[in-house]
Amino acid sequence: MDKVYIETERLILRPISMFDAKSMYEYAKDEELTKYVLWEPHKNPETTLSVINNMLKKKKVVPVLAIVIKENKKMIGTIEVMMSEEYKLNRRAELGYCISREYWNHGYMTEAASAVMKYIKDKYDLLRIEGRYIEENVASGRVMEKIGMQKEGVLRKFLYIDGKPYNLVVYAKIYD
Repeated sequence: MDKVYIETERLILRPISMFDAKSMYEYAKDEELTKYVLWEPHKNPETTLSVINNMLKKKKVVPVLAIVIKENKKMIGTIEVMMSEEYKLNRRAELGYCISREYWNHGYMTEAASAVMKYIKDKYDLLRIEGRYIEENVASGRVMEKIGMQKEGVLRKFLYIDGKPYNLVVYAKIYD
């Protein structure tokens, strides 16, 4: 697994650790936030510890990164690059992210995603970086557009969560 440390104007992106559990629990228990992700709200701090432990156990090319505000050292979300061996072979990766609702609409996710996109594109000589989101989460689509991704299509009724089908929107940035 790579040792990753990325600094932007306002943020530090570094591998998540167990020390991030309290901050993660603060936003991961938010039912409004979790309407747009593929996991349930965290019921208690122990759930968060288990989630972080699972993130740390998985063998990944790039670790799950904590998004930390430089000014106050507050961890406000995570950003993840999913790149399996098949993805590496095909020179592609998938970007996923989540940020505390308190920090929505402040440009933090766009800043973090831009930095991570540049890092992985340069380090792994990628041809394609893709992102997907549940169609109702239009803010995620705006982030993808701001970081240079283009909409490729909609996977209709692709996910079935809690008895309801959801469309999944696919974006990608292609490099020549």
